Amino acid sequence: MCFLVAVPRPGYERPNMKKLEAALPGISKKVILMDKPRLEISATDIRNKVAQGLPISGLVPQVVEEYIKENGLYRKP
Repeated sequence: MCFLVAVPRPGYERPNMKKLEAALPGISKKVILMDKPRLEISATDIRNKVAQGLPISGLVPQVVEEYIKENGLYRKP
């Protein structure tokens, strides 16, 4: 019913689609592997920055940054 879009991270190999297809028949028709844009941003880094009170501007879209702030996500209790 949907497609999975994946962007391989720098420093990591692209998934082996033959192996994935063997394990999950039909998956290769549902996965779109993007080559660009490649950004060295990880969700863990973003969560850690928020928890430390550091800015995340430019790392996420503004609407996402606002949502994180408004909902108090990733802050230390």
